[in-house]
Amino acid sequence: MFFVLYRADRRTFTGRISEEVPLHRVRDVVHGFVYLTDLEVRLVNHPLFQRLRNVRQNDVASYVYPSLNTSRFEHSLGCAFVAGKMAANIREGKYWTQYRRALRASNVDPGDFEQICRIYGLLHDLGHLPLSHLFELGFDDYVAKKFPNVSLESMCQRWFGGVNFAKLHEACGSALAHTLLKDIRVPGAIADQVLRLMSEKDVASSSPLRPIKLLIDSEVDADRIDCVARDGLLAGGEYGSFDIERLCSAVFVQPHEDGWRLGYSHKALSSLEGILLDRYRTHTWIHYHHRVVALKVAVAELIRWLLENGKIQKKDFPVKSAREMALRDDMWLIGQLRLIATGRRDETSVPAAKRAFLYRDKDAIRLLWKDRTSFREVEDDLKERGGLRRIDAGKLGRKYEEMISKDLGIKTAVFWPPFRALGRRAVPLVDEGGGKTVGELFSASTLVNSLTSLWETEPQFYCVLLGESPKEDRVLLEKWKERTAAYLRSSG
Repeated sequence: MFFVLYRADRRTFTGRISEEVPLHRVRDVVHGFVYLTDLEVRLVNHPLFQRLRNVRQNDVASYVYPSLNTSRFEHSLGCAFVAGKMAANIREGKYWTQYRRALRASNVDPGDFEQICRIYGLLHDLGHLPLSHLFELGFDDYVAKKFPNVSLESMCQRWFGGVNFAKLHEACGSALAHTLLKDIRVPGAIADQVLRLMSEKDVASSSPLRPIKLLIDSEVDADRIDCVARDGLLAGGEYGSFDIERLCSAVFVQPHEDGWRLGYSHKALSSLEGILLDRYRTHTWIHYHHRVVALKVAVAELIRWLLENGKIQKKDFPVKSAREMALRDDMWLIGQLRLIATGRRDETSVPAAKRAFLYRDKDAIRLLWKDRTSFREVEDDLKERGGLRRIDAGKLGRKYEEMISKDLGIKTAVFWPPFRALGRRAVPLVDEGGGKTVGELFSASTLVNSLTSLWETEPQFYCVLLGESPKEDRVLLEKWKERTAAYLRSSG
């Protein structure tokens, strides 16, 4: 294919594995070199993985941060590399011998442990559709409008199979993993475990596969370590400079209740704070910069239109046909967006969204406020008018959007960033050898514990206007406050 690797001398993944294996290396902007095994190179060279070269990780963020052109391809390589380093450290922990017995009891060869971790990290984003999460944003709007009584889980299952997936890329990734692992003829013992990890949204804590799942999907994991460092660096370098090596060497597997979990050394507390704070900052000021938000709304509107009008359908994503599916990337989607001639007469938002995205027409899409200072004034006025103590933007859903768009005479979208600063999963802090639990991250760090409340008190929702209006923006804002205050007041 188009993947050039330099053959390395006989090396190990990290210098900690007893048996040496021949590796290939790739120069990487974040990690220096990323090393891959022969099996991983075969996976990477497959057309379904090569597709990720042209799937942007951060959809339209490069319109504001021009150097932020990260693809799912290089992020997946970095995630696999970090997962391997973390897995190697787990082998050094106090409970490795006990955990190894549990793996064997579940028909998992402990010798395959690192390879399973690395391949899962490599394939975890395999199912992302064009423009990544932005396609899902348009898909969610399409489902809500066209199939109001159908859940996202059901629609994901209709498109790609799988169960309990509420995100389209997870269902698609599970289906593509079956095709890819079969084509490459990955050894059955490894393939079976990777498929289980890709096909199950959650793995029971009683399963020894649970720690592998958490290596890629938890509060602090290989996925977040790589993407926060990569996005922060390529956006300009202000964020993402936390200690990756310290985090990789601080993770341990522990028995817990009837199963297994991951814990982090309490001595790595500053590094844990570093990644979570920078993840918060990259989302607040990069991924949800007000201009990025405006373009997200515009493109989601166009994707919804394509889906609603049958221009993009389920059949366009043939997960069992590698060569055809390999072409379903950003270039394909942008081609579809360019072909949109016009919307219906009552859908003036569609041509406006097209002008905003394809021609960077800033007048075609505007925001009622852009920064926190402006929002605070709006918020205080809105609360006073509505007799409210706080504004629950969660109540400003699709019915509200229809009402306010009609009142203002222009398509008005409320954008609430789909981001959680922290989830509910605990992050145990352990001693340096991983043997004893000494605390828990949220209670040990005031900084980490405050991120959720900080996010909730910041102005993290925007109102975006799509199209032209004879009224000035200040007039529209005044009417928006009046009608929104009344809506919130009536909705309790």
